Amino acid sequence: MKKTRLSFSSVSIEPSRASAHGAEGASAKTDYGIRERKRRKTLQTNQWPQWRDKMSDDKLTNIQDLLEDIKSILMLSNSKQIQDAKQQLLKDGSEQKKIYDLCDGKTTQEIATTLQKSLEYVNSNLSLLRRKGLIKTIEKNGSKIHEQRF
Repeated sequence: MKKTRLSFSSVSIEPSRASAHGAEGASAKTDYGIRERKRRKTLQTNQWPQWRDKMSDDKLTNIQDLLEDIKSILMLSNSKQIQDAKQQLLKDGSEQKKIYDLCDGKTTQEIATTLQKSLEYVNSNLSLLRRKGLIKTIEKNGSKIHEQRF
């Protein structure tokens, strides 16, 4: 491999002009970057919300409908296995079975009042039922309500 020696003796740059030119170039690039970020942010804040909410709601509704259909099909085709699993997880006459049966859109307070048990006791059992995948807790009209999954 042949080594080549580069010589810059014919080029002379004045330090003050070089740094001034370099600063202007960097400043122009920085200004462009700032302008570009502002332009993108303006596009995001001005244009996106106009159609985002409608499109997102429509898509989410479609996805939710499809998932409900899939859930229904799976529950129909596996109803025997679901019933067997529920019987294993919820023994007849157990407190968890009673609480599970009351999870039809009631709040924790309503369940505790119906069973005449403390709020802490019912909360504890609701947590166990949630971990087992038997119930879900959702917020509705500012209240947390419990519903059976199966």
